Amino acid sequence: MGTASRQSLPYPEVINFNSGWCSPLTKPVQQILAECRRRLEADPVKFIWRDGLQRIENSRKVLASYLHCQAKELLLFSNATYGVNTVLRSIPFSGEDELLTSDQEYSHYNAFFRRLTQETGV
Repeated sequence: MGTASRQSLPYPEVINFNSGWCSPLTKPVQQILAECRRRLEADPVKFIWRDGLQRIENSRKVLASYLHCQAKELLLFSNATYGVNTVLRSIPFSGEDELLTSDQEYSHYNAFFRRLTQETGV
């Protein structure tokens, strides 16, 4: 992380190796989240139902441009666990298939992998 990015963290002297849900947010991201919360609390129906789908679609378009693909080729999930679960559940595994993981996986993934193994024989 560059010096400018580090200085935008709440505690720039702290090095945080977690890249999951509990990583520190930069000050610009904190400001955007605060503004989103303010707008959500001011008019939840407008924020979620009237503007929400357009915001998601705009996000898909921006990300697709960055990844050099079509927006329709992207799925956005609320979190990584939900995304991994959804994608792996969409694959028609058979008993001849193998699913390789490591002992360094997020514990909820391991529980999901065990359940998937029991259900599909993979």
